[in-house]
Amino acid sequence: MFININLAHHAVHGNYFKKINNELEAANTKPSSISPSDTIVAATTIMDQRGLSRLLVVSGRTVKGTVSWHSIGSWLLRGGSRDADVRHCMKPPPRELRDDAPLLEAINEVERHQYVLIRNGNDNTIRGIITFSDIVRELLRLSEPFLLLMQIENHLRGLVLDGNFTVEDLRKVKDCRDSNRYVRHVDDLTLGEYLDLLSQEGSWQKLALPAVDRKAFTVQLGHIRRIRNAVMHFKLDPIRSEDLEILHECAKHLQITKFRKDVAR
Repeated sequence: MFININLAHHAVHGNYFKKINNELEAANTKPSSISPSDTIVAATTIMDQRGLSRLLVVSGRTVKGTVSWHSIGSWLLRGGSRDADVRHCMKPPPRELRDDAPLLEAINEVERHQYVLIRNGNDNTIRGIITFSDIVRELLRLSEPFLLLMQIENHLRGLVLDGNFTVEDLRKVKDCRDSNRYVRHVDDLTLGEYLDLLSQEGSWQKLALPAVDRKAFTVQLGHIRRIRNAVMHFKLDPIRSEDLEILHECAKHLQITKFRKDVAR
């Protein structure tokens, strides 16, 4: 196989040196805050209005702590008043990171502490708060191309398996420069070798896909090979939106093609 299950892991570690301030919108969004002397009802009103799960408790430039729905709920369950100061249900200040810290460091900190405060590395001002949901969104963005490539691989492999190609058929398209690799099965081919195999009219006929045009199919597969090479070399630039769309289109088309072939049996 030309892709394996470790790709999502590599997606994160391959982007280790990406900086928090370049990758996470929340790291560049000044968080809502409240004074220690403000009331709990004021805090819950702000959180309701802005759809927030927590607020920073700030005095001047000093972060005193945080209040959340959980800490407020615990206070009220103990008989506390909504009109009390938020300091009564305040939790300790969150962990802090500079905005130029590596993305992976932020992921590790959020995993341990649920959220972290981001400060400007130059003047120490507060820049934002990163939560678990922010990390999940970023991990999805980093992993999505790899997951789509895995889907494409699985669908393509299934189609080629249906073609009943012999081992000799597969070995004929193996890259002769790769002398250390031995082809025994469809899984041993690279994406480029799949493309070479299916570009041949005789091989295409074995797939028995009369409703699919070979030229259009292999042109799209050529785009996938280009995108795959860029992704697997872990370029620091994010995948282009048009390339991500090509991955989505190809994954969907291969899924439909495989489904129709299975139904027609």
